[in-house]
Amino acid sequence: MEDLYIRPEYRGKGYGTVLIQALANEVLKMGGSRLEWSCARGNARTLEFYKALGAREMDDWVGLRVEGKGLAELAGRGREMGV
Repeated sequence: MEDLYIRPEYRGKGYGTVLIQALANEVLKMGGSRLEWSCARGNARTLEFYKALGAREMDDWVGLRVEGKGLAELAGRGREMGV
């Protein structure tokens, strides 16, 4: 799943909780043992919502990204190596 987004006019009505609970149920049905996702650090309200559901921040992982010119340069290095 790419995004879970609740329109502002529907926030605070329990829809987000119901959707996260449904995802948790699907994970258990599949035999999974964890539900993991990302949230922008600056999205304090949503982070608090997730924490209220029992989620915890993972301090042992660092988000990384290559984009734009850096992505093109990285891809070019792969071509140079025959990849």
